[in-house]
Amino acid sequence: MLSEDVKKYKDKSISYQINQLRLMMSKSFNRCLKKCSVDLTQEQMQLLGLLLEKDAFFMHEISNELMVDNSAITRLVDALEKKGFVSRKVSKQDRRLRVIAITESGKKEICKAKELTEIHKEVLIKGIESSEQEQFMNTLRKMKSNMEQSYK
Repeated sequence: MLSEDVKKYKDKSISYQINQLRLMMSKSFNRCLKKCSVDLTQEQMQLLGLLLEKDAFFMHEISNELMVDNSAITRLVDALEKKGFVSRKVSKQDRRLRVIAITESGKKEICKAKELTEIHKEVLIKGIESSEQEQFMNTLRKMKSNMEQSYK
């Protein structure tokens, strides 16, 4: 009986379904990146995408923007720095802080990866009408807003 309850919960739980979809999307996209010889993971791609928005970020800013803890950001930056996709520089305002910036090779790699996002998106939305997609996006925005309000 308990296993039936768990099954029903999983089937009806919005958070469970969203998390499962996120995991499946991430796994699938990482496979796609690897298959197409893009030397990034989805998480690394998110960080590089953020770095494209402005010249440089402090580590804590990256952590806040991506909603990921500092140690995970450090690992991501270490891996990207090793690949030559980001650089760390001492802050001119505060020599104790490091500024993270995207390199030219990082920009090239993220451009290759972004081309694949459209292909991946098409797989995701196959068979879903544009009106359904729009309604789904509106619902997600409302849910996100609800969560943001609960953080305050």
